[in-house]
Amino acid sequence: MFVAPRPTDKRAIGLMCSFIQDTPSLPNVERNDDDDTMPNWARLYSERSDDVVDCCQTEGNEQELCVETLRQKTVDQYCFFWRNSPENHLGINDPCCEETGEARVQCMDQARYGFDVDVG
Repeated sequence: MFVAPRPTDKRAIGLMCSFIQDTPSLPNVERNDDDDTMPNWARLYSERSDDVVDCCQTEGNEQELCVETLRQKTVDQYCFFWRNSPENHLGINDPCCEETGEARVQCMDQARYGFDVDVG
């Protein structure tokens, strides 16, 4: 799962921007366009790439706001797809998806990366 870096992590943002410049298109993947609950990986990657490019073209406070918005969007998309996943239907849930807003993003930070809320 891709979650944009913290807006204050300039190194990670630089790596994200470099990656998107080096990998502008997604390799061939199978998809099912008939099922709205399953990710259309090509479209999702394309939209996410556009969002990342937009953020990479900004600077300073505007970039921080853009990256924070992207973080929230990617976490919310993950939770949408998780709610419709076979794992969720089997009762295996992601507790972070029960949170909302910034609390959801912070939970994902803790679960995925072990970040402390105060680490910038």
